[in-house]
Amino acid sequence: MPLRLRPVRALPLFLLTSILLSCTPAPGQERQPIPAAPGAVPVTPPAPVVGRKRIGIAFAGGSAYGETHIGVLKWLEEHHIPVDYVAGTSMGGLVGGAYACGYAPVELQALLSRVDWQNALRGDTPYPALTFRRKEDRRVIPNRFDFGLKNGLTLPGGLNPAHAIGLLLSEIAYPCSTVTSFDDLPIPFRCVATDLQTGESVVMKDGSLPIALRATMSLPGIFTPVRRDGRLLADGGVVQNLPTEVVRDMGAETIIAVDLNASGIAESTESLGSILTIVGRSVTLAVRANEQASLKLANIVIAPDLKGMSGNDFTQIEEFVKRGYAAAEAQKDALLPLAVGDSQWESYTAARKTRRGEPLPRPAYLSVIGPTGENAQRIVRQLRPILFRPFPSESADERFTLLTGGGRYNAVLYEGVRNIQGVLGVRIRAQETEFGPPFLRAGLEINGSDPRSVQVNLAARYIGLDAGFPGAETRLDVRLGSNVQVVGEYLLPIGGSESPFFVAPRAFFVDNSRNVFQNGSRTAVYGTEETGAAFDTALIPNRFLEVRAGYQYSYFRSGLRTGTALPATNGKVESFRVRGTYDGVDDGVLPRNGSRVTALGTRYTNTPSGNRAFSTAEIRYDAFHTRAERDTTFVLVSGGTSFGDDVPAPLQFGLGGPFRLGSENTDALRGTDFFLATGGVLRQIAAPPLLGGRTLVGVWGELGGTFGVGTAAVDDGVRGSLSAGVISETFLGPLLIGASLGDNGRGGVRLVPYFALGRLF
Repeated sequence: MPLRLRPVRALPLFLLTSILLSCTPAPGQERQPIPAAPGAVPVTPPAPVVGRKRIGIAFAGGSAYGETHIGVLKWLEEHHIPVDYVAGTSMGGLVGGAYACGYAPVELQALLSRVDWQNALRGDTPYPALTFRRKEDRRVIPNRFDFGLKNGLTLPGGLNPAHAIGLLLSEIAYPCSTVTSFDDLPIPFRCVATDLQTGESVVMKDGSLPIALRATMSLPGIFTPVRRDGRLLADGGVVQNLPTEVVRDMGAETIIAVDLNASGIAESTESLGSILTIVGRSVTLAVRANEQASLKLANIVIAPDLKGMSGNDFTQIEEFVKRGYAAAEAQKDALLPLAVGDSQWESYTAARKTRRGEPLPRPAYLSVIGPTGENAQRIVRQLRPILFRPFPSESADERFTLLTGGGRYNAVLYEGVRNIQGVLGVRIRAQETEFGPPFLRAGLEINGSDPRSVQVNLAARYIGLDAGFPGAETRLDVRLGSNVQVVGEYLLPIGGSESPFFVAPRAFFVDNSRNVFQNGSRTAVYGTEETGAAFDTALIPNRFLEVRAGYQYSYFRSGLRTGTALPATNGKVESFRVRGTYDGVDDGVLPRNGSRVTALGTRYTNTPSGNRAFSTAEIRYDAFHTRAERDTTFVLVSGGTSFGDDVPAPLQFGLGGPFRLGSENTDALRGTDFFLATGGVLRQIAAPPLLGGRTLVGVWGELGGTFGVGTAAVDDGVRGSLSAGVISETFLGPLLIGASLGDNGRGGVRLVPYFALGRLF
């Protein structure tokens, strides 16, 4: 089944394809060689060159189109055409680096075929890998942007830190990662990046191979740039997308160029009416000049026919390989004279195998580059289970990804290293998030469940890590608009930075507007203010579970703002609370699979209008299951009770609004007890990329009601609702446009259209 990228992530891929694709002349026959640049020193090929010219191959960048390079290599190997030098840019660098490291084309195809490209191209850490606190952050403000406050208010260096891509590159380079000079690889190799400070082309020939591959693929503004040897490096396609000059300077006398842009892409037939197509086309034309100059150095140009293919669809690797193979076959008249006999081919392949060496043994120790002190020791402790086991492995990659779940590191690479005694270990390169901590998440919240009273809030969350003590956190929530909220919390570990036990003092101020309904109609708007402080003890044993218990004191005040007069409420509120949360879903915004459970018990010892203590309890269970990666069924069940006590109206349970009995306005139903059951299905559909991420259409049914002491008779009882809507992941969070048809509590039905932006589940 073709990979369906989330539209919010298809946008970077669109730009990646546009920038790294350019237009070239039609392929020609073999040209006369052009001398190497003055001062270039030829590199020793893997096997002695006898009776033939040294052959170099240059692979162009081009997103998923770069998978066609594998087909070209497959044809060359089948026809015994040796390659003495390899150079590549971007995706061409990945394929070229893997081949130079000793991967056979069939091995590389198998490796790339098993990659989950949808996750690899995500710009954020997968939700299940986040720590519990970071999961809360993503759910509370469910947009895709974090700002950094480390050096003032700044954006990240790229939309995607490329952690998953980095793990792929690390795995590719691992068999050769103890080689420090790329000249000593099974085939001498170079890849090209751009120095963002000087604009110079940077040809990488030694050092860390995974870092070099990561740099050549770092598209500016999309993937975070790479710091290497004091330079800030990005994708080399801007300055040298087809590095024929590089293989020439390595010593190649016959240069093969694999051009990815010959199949009618030269003259765009698409509409240039949108800003995306105009920007993409402009950059494409800018890159065209450097490729045209590179093609002049090539003796043979192989130009795959890529019509009808998408540069975004990495899952079509089999078809890309076929087209690369066919393109090489089309140039067989120029290529076959480069073939060698069986004995010379065997000598050549044996030399490559010898330079690759034996498979690396299981690693015996870990070292860390980047973090120092306690942070480095913490990384070693977390990764120690990968030692003395087969490596690389999926379980090791999962542990590397968990390192990015706390916010301190946004990407991890690794490579093999040997100590003085020759013992193999793994060197971890944990890339610290440069623009933070502290971080700032900001978003927009809109509740349009009542078109006559749309609520709009700007929301922001400040997140500080290692605040005063290792492992401590500060968090400040601010909401401005229809409601005002300021909540600050300090989380302090007890017993060391990795302790699961915490204390959490908190202070807050909340100013809300509350609608009062009678017989389904709004009769008043009350303002409520609450100022107070709390002190919790918490247990957070892992990234799925939190249990809290604590005491809260506040002063509550309410007053009429519009409508029918109701008695004001003022006074102290004191309570003891216990809350437990299990979060096992796979996404904090629109889950596909998994479950989430939240339970809260409160003992009120003092309230403004109550003369005696009372207790309340509430529980909610959410479950999601996706079939065939398209249809998601979900069940949401919740209920609460006050155990028969008379509870002040502001502390009663409320129903109404999307996924809370949608045929009623938000909190239109209130009571001392309630239950609600919701079930439905959401189907993913195709949608324009500008909408953001996935777009879903769905239908769901709801059954619930409020009961108990103090509940208006007309609101007491069970009601049903049938809802349908469209949900789209936008840059600002999930947007819901829907409508609900349900019982109005008076023997009739009511239809309520609504929309909402922000947290839904």
